[in-house]
Amino acid sequence: MATAMRASFIAVTALVGGALGAAVLGYAALALGFFALSFAPGGIHNDWSILALLGVLVGVGLGGLLGMWAGVQVAKLLLGLSSRSNVCRGVPRKRQ
Repeated sequence: MATAMRASFIAVTALVGGALGAAVLGYAALALGFFALSFAPGGIHNDWSILALLGVLVGVGLGGLLGMWAGVQVAKLLLGLSSRSNVCRGVPRKRQ
């Protein structure tokens, strides 16, 4: 039961971290794209606006992945788990 609760906690923190990371980096990419397009003739109706949209999509995707990674690391920290701790470290495998 404790293992299932631990896995659920890690999954929830990964999802929350992914959502927050995607929102933050997506908004930052959007703001940067609008700022760059403000200098172009035609503003956001310029031909370069598709590049700004692509930047937003990359920002959302990268932010989601980094947020998930950070959420898992925070959950491991809160649960006292270490990525370096391995139960079988130093124990030779049995030959079959």
